[in-house]
Amino acid sequence: TTDRFDQYTKTKNFSGALAWDNCGIYVTDFDQIDNWGGQRFTPTNLVFKKSMFAFDNIIISLGSEISSSGSYNVSMITATNLFQNILSSISGKLLLNGEEISRPNTVTLSTGQDNWIITPQGTGYFIPEGNDEVKLIHTTQKTPIQSGADYASPTTSANVAKAYINHGVKPTNKKYSFVVVPATNSNEMQTIASQMANNGGSIFEIHAQNEKVHALTYKPTGTTAYAFFDAVSNLTFGIVKSTTYQHLLLHRAEESTGRQFFAVSNPNLNPVNDSKFGWKSQPTQTTITFNGEWLPLGEAEGVQFHAPSNGTTQVTVTFEDGKSIFFALKTLTDTKIENNDNSRVEYSKINGFLQIKSPLIDLNSIVSLYSLEGKLLQNTIATEKAGVLNIPISTVEKGVYVCKVQNSKGKSATFKWIQ
Repeated sequence: TTDRFDQYTKTKNFSGALAWDNCGIYVTDFDQIDNWGGQRFTPTNLVFKKSMFAFDNIIISLGSEISSSGSYNVSMITATNLFQNILSSISGKLLLNGEEISRPNTVTLSTGQDNWIITPQGTGYFIPEGNDEVKLIHTTQKTPIQSGADYASPTTSANVAKAYINHGVKPTNKKYSFVVVPATNSNEMQTIASQMANNGGSIFEIHAQNEKVHALTYKPTGTTAYAFFDAVSNLTFGIVKSTTYQHLLLHRAEESTGRQFFAVSNPNLNPVNDSKFGWKSQPTQTTITFNGEWLPLGEAEGVQFHAPSNGTTQVTVTFEDGKSIFFALKTLTDTKIENNDNSRVEYSKINGFLQIKSPLIDLNSIVSLYSLEGKLLQNTIATEKAGVLNIPISTVEKGVYVCKVQNSKGKSATFKWIQ
């Protein structure tokens, strides 16, 4: 009630997301700072890298390089929280491998086998073998009131269910993997757990989980997702051989044509000091080397395609303000001509709406309206395959805005609009 502490990292700026069709990535590269105008707690020097890969109805979570050190009390462990639930009259049962965990109870899950949990809120967790031990707790917990007046002997209590991965005291280079399944039930989780047995089974395969890259393939759609924390070379899986700078990448091949489709972004805004705003973003750039000789399927803003040679193809991508970029490659013998008019956009103001017409617009297309500073003001989703979408602008103040049209296949067009 007398002070605050906003958590920044010491040196990192790589944190953000990339979305593409029915999948996406969220990533964070973190190192802990304990100062805000002065030291606020005993330093833990906590560092970690985490990534979350969303496909269809699941989220695959990876962590690596988890370390902490310092002179803090040895009773303090480093943990990755899975969930923390406050229970109510409408909460369900806490289930471990299909069996109810009564209250009060604390269970330590074995690291030598797969386990699955369903929280009282109905969220499923699959924790594969090989992780650090998991603590599963179902109890009644006392918590101080907001003012802290009763911190020494709290009187307010609540029933809770929670779980965390215990990495131990002052760990070095620990890692984890688990899968989250929202809105599930016991039968579904039993099926999913059996499908994911043996290191991802028929659902996914983890290719890399280290200090430079987290990468995996989601088998049902053949999508490979990469979180590049740093430059990396000589990769031995997937189509990417190397990259010269950090970024996020999603890749999917089209079996019928052999074409390769990509979504990329760099959530690192590369901030530099600015006298007016405190800081401003600066572009970053990476050159990606792909296995195989490819040609561009079409032009893409921010992408420079280099001539293929010696069994590889290089593409240089310039990132700005965390925006997503989409491009595609084709084989040297692919002679089909793409219709470039598909990115054509027409727009006009009609009765408090901005009416947008484009061949791009299909079912579930998203039209995003941004300020010139890059702030997202609103999203409108197309509910019909009409080629036309009206977005409300009656409450939009006068000014210059950026409008982005992106369809369900990841193709997009951007234009400026003046209100």
